[in-house]
Amino acid sequence: YLLDITPNFIYIKQGDAQEIAAGAYAQMMLSPESDLLVGSNYRVDDAAIAFLGIHHKSMVFGVSYDFNTSSLNRATGSRGGLELSVSFTSRKGIVGPNFFCPRL
Repeated sequence: YLLDITPNFIYIKQGDAQEIAAGAYAQMMLSPESDLLVGSNYRVDDAAIAFLGIHHKSMVFGVSYDFNTSSLNRATGSRGGLELSVSFTSRKGIVGPNFFCPRL
């Protein structure tokens, strides 16, 4: 089995609000057209997120769960949030002019 691990990081700021999140996911080949995705992220002062998905051809079908780690934990009764996702990813590259390099 082929296994790839991909780290991720995001920083978003709008006005006084900001979000910082980091994590990683593992991608394991199930067949030539399908991969299993398993990962987790941490949103600073907010939530820990677990993710499970299937990447089939150009589609990703996923399920994730947010575990609340903020002060809202009391208000939510320690319940997180279940999320379902569907994504489309085009694997076609951008076609540009051929570049000739005399050194190669």
